[in-house]
Amino acid sequence: MKKQLNRIASGLLLTIFGLFFPTLMNAETKIQYTLSFPEPHTHYVEVELKISGHHHKPLDLKMPVWTPGSYLVREFSRHVESVRCEGGQVAKKAKNHWRITPDSKKELSIFYKVYAFELSVRTSFVDADMALLNGASIFMRLDSKEKTEYWVNLLPPETWKKVNTTLAVVEENVWKRKASNFDELVDSPILLGNQAVHSFEVASVPHTLVMAGQADYDANRLTTDIQKICKEATKVIGEQPCKEYAFLVINANSSSGGLEHANCCVLHANRSLYK
Repeated sequence: MKKQLNRIASGLLLTIFGLFFPTLMNAETKIQYTLSFPEPHTHYVEVELKISGHHHKPLDLKMPVWTPGSYLVREFSRHVESVRCEGGQVAKKAKNHWRITPDSKKELSIFYKVYAFELSVRTSFVDADMALLNGASIFMRLDSKEKTEYWVNLLPPETWKKVNTTLAVVEENVWKRKASNFDELVDSPILLGNQAVHSFEVASVPHTLVMAGQADYDANRLTTDIQKICKEATKVIGEQPCKEYAFLVINANSSSGGLEHANCCVLHANRSLYK
């Protein structure tokens, strides 16, 4: 009887080990992006993607052909240039698909550039004054079903002093952010520059009204009006489900709508229509 119980116990341990060992191995994978803008007037974002814990296996990287809240196929990969890898070989397999073959188990560094000069709520835009980054057009994703956190380091030009995004802050450094998964990463636009930031609360939830670009508006009146609308919306819904919420407003010569995200929205407003 004792030998039989031992065999059963050993079998259970092997089954549990077999089920969870791959997960434990995959949990070591770390993905970290560094975004820099050495010449923002040329409209490029330079990306360094570091991947560790890949176990010397080929990796498939893909650019999304979608973006949250917009229901069309998007050709973001057409703006990706100069893909290269330190520590491995790169082969382009399709228009939005690159295969990385590591030389060893050491950390990989993949470099590429993204041309960003389309000012809309669905795309990314960079100029000398600011950057609006929609993640689906910037971040290559690891084609894997494993659960992985995504880390982002931001290296802005010296003249850019502010960043607004609902991605979680890392180590109390606003230029370091992270997402619990890729969906959260691309559902959290990033705005960098010298935008005006106005804060208020609704149902004890912090809200920010972020205004980028020149515009003639009354900040107190606009903030008060938006706060009233948010309070009424909360009453209708019954709660404010977000831990924080941001209105990212891009003021331009013409308006082009808005796009809702999980914890924020991006709005393009005509700078001359506030009064």
